[in-house]
Amino acid sequence: MVTVYDFQGGGFFMCIYAFVMRFATRSFTNDSGEYLIFAKYVSKPLPRQNEDVQIWQFTFSQEEIEKIRKYEDSNIRHYFALICGRKGLKNSEIALLSLNDIKDCLDVDYQRPSYRITIKSEKGKHGLRAYGTGRADKNLDGSDNTIRLPRDIASCFRGSKIEASV
Repeated sequence: MVTVYDFQGGGFFMCIYAFVMRFATRSFTNDSGEYLIFAKYVSKPLPRQNEDVQIWQFTFSQEEIEKIRKYEDSNIRHYFALICGRKGLKNSEIALLSLNDIKDCLDVDYQRPSYRITIKSEKGKHGLRAYGTGRADKNLDGSDNTIRLPRDIASCFRGSKIEASV
């Protein structure tokens, strides 16, 4: 069963495994197990001079952070669909992060006034990149420290587990 919750509300929509679903509770059966999917939407990337790199910034309220802190890995797989909008929704992206990825990027165990996750798309690179208030995009030596996310989000619903690769 897939359940979609929307933290922000609104009439935006997302596509998961070729199904267009409105932000509402929806379910469908899957032999791979039970899923809980939370969706957040940003309508457009941040303005940048370099058009080959686009970033979307997702902010999380204290209420959302408290909910995330309470989630635990169990029989239900938790995923967070961060919808990276573009003008007219054409060529929009969906970054799908596991519960562990979200907790890593946000560092939910550390109290701070604000939390954010940034999704990055770079021309010529496979997949998307994620980092946030709890995870820098670069290591001290300048190497990449982002979580790599596949664009084939349907794979997680076919029984493949999405794991962060650094």
